[in-house]
Amino acid sequence: MYRATKDPWSFASSEYEQKRYATILNFVPVGVFRRVFEPGCSIGELTAQLAQRCGSVTAIDIADAAIETARERCRQFENVALHQGSLLDHIPTGSFDLVIFSEIGYYFSKSQLIDIASTLAARIDHPGQLLAVHWTGVSPDHLLGGENVHNIMREHLPMEHVHGESHTGTGSDGFVLDIWRQPAGK
Repeated sequence: MYRATKDPWSFASSEYEQKRYATILNFVPVGVFRRVFEPGCSIGELTAQLAQRCGSVTAIDIADAAIETARERCRQFENVALHQGSLLDHIPTGSFDLVIFSEIGYYFSKSQLIDIASTLAARIDHPGQLLAVHWTGVSPDHLLGGENVHNIMREHLPMEHVHGESHTGTGSDGFVLDIWRQPAGK
């Protein structure tokens, strides 16, 4: 899809995407998070916005063409590292104080999602956070619905759930957002 068009889901222009980014950024104050991980960064639209608020951003996407576009978009930010890879087998080394898990959970089976959530949680230092946000519409290429992704994470993520909200929007542009915090002792 990225070979046919650089922005197949209109990340740069869609009203839904802009609302989702703004909602995410409301929970990412400037200067608070030192090391952020964004799996499934696509073309780097959110990555560039995170780079302006956070110490460093490491982002990955499975699609080579998406990463190339993200590199173009983020070339001015020295604090961004972009890598091509799958979340199933490529989580960058080190720990994070924020993971943005957005719009990718529904591409995994339930057991894969549980494993990914546990792996990500183990890489977040106290009092770091995992922020998840997913579209609540239906797509034939999704293994899980967005609400289901969040229900699974609420049940299995070994972190403290500190915030949840649902944005119903109009038509099929709703999304759910949850935040978990690493408890003391990690």
